[in-house]
Amino acid sequence: MAKNLRTIIFIFLVTILSLITVPCLASASTFTLGIYQGVQLSENQVVESKDAKADLTVSPRYKGYVAYAVLQATKLKEFETRPDLSNLTTKDVENFKELVFAPAAGYYYLVKSKDNRYYLCKLESFENQGKAQSYWKLTFSSEELSLK
Repeated sequence: MAKNLRTIIFIFLVTILSLITVPCLASASTFTLGIYQGVQLSENQVVESKDAKADLTVSPRYKGYVAYAVLQATKLKEFETRPDLSNLTTKDVENFKELVFAPAAGYYYLVKSKDNRYYLCKLESFENQGKAQSYWKLTFSSEELSLK
């Protein structure tokens, strides 16, 4: 009986702790996307990738039978390390592409949002990359930038 009571108390405490920490994961600077999802960066709100509010989306592209993740935004550029933003201007961003193929954990992505704001997003983790697309989870941290 005491063992069962300890198990019940443990499950109760784990449940309470998970309820307390879930809002922290949805902070203004962190979000997780699955396949066919996007984020409205100004609101840190995850939406469907086809939603007009989505600033950054994740979708698949195929080479033969292999699927690759693709990030898409109004303007987007990938950086292996945190970029030096001191000389970067909004005019420079206009030369960026709209797609990045095969995003990698640890890389930075400079994103122009649909409301003409600029964000630096870091791909913190890409979970289940070797599994079917429905299992993909890309977790980003983000910060809004002020560019010249």
